[in-house]
Amino acid sequence: MKQDADADVVMAAGAGAGLAVAFNAPIGGSVFVFEELTSTFTPWLLMGTLAAATSAVWTMRLFLGNHLDFVVRQVSLTAVWKSWPFLVLGGMLGAVGALYNSTTIAFLRACDRLIRISSIQRAALIGATIGLTAWFAPTMVGGGDNLTQGVLSDQYAITALAGIFVLRFFIGPWSYAAGAPGGLFAPMLLLGAFFGALFGQILNHFLPRWVSPRLPAL
Repeated sequence: MKQDADADVVMAAGAGAGLAVAFNAPIGGSVFVFEELTSTFTPWLLMGTLAAATSAVWTMRLFLGNHLDFVVRQVSLTAVWKSWPFLVLGGMLGAVGALYNSTTIAFLRACDRLIRISSIQRAALIGATIGLTAWFAPTMVGGGDNLTQGVLSDQYAITALAGIFVLRFFIGPWSYAAGAPGGLFAPMLLLGAFFGALFGQILNHFLPRWVSPRLPAL
């Protein structure tokens, strides 16, 4: 039993270290272990998780350096009485997030009903459609870091923001339905950035005196 408990701690610490490296956040990786993986908090788990996450991030920074992933220009302070758009944006993002989850589950269930094709054929079909998209529009696939930086730099007009948001909204769940190993964190961050920029530009158009022009970058 003691060996099993130690093995669980090591696996949980390794998972936290992987997340910490992915987001350059050792504390965040450790908290993820306590909240999502183990739902427990013991001294041995705390020491193991913090040690693994800290050493993993330190090693990653040693090889890759410690620099910012995104560059955000200086923004002006927003008065308290102008903070209502952020409350509205938060509520709308919650609704969009729920819709994204429902879409992902719907795609997974729809693919599971395709009993006439194997899992390999399903993955090949989905991979072919994503690959075709990547052939004609390479920036539309992948983690989307370049797209996110473009949003933060105010490079897209409102029509481009809407088009890319809709396309990426369906690309994520469709890719996830393949059943192959993959993630949802980076695509959701991209969707959040695009939706926030789209929301900000709409408000800037209809209520230019009420909304800060830098709202999309926040």
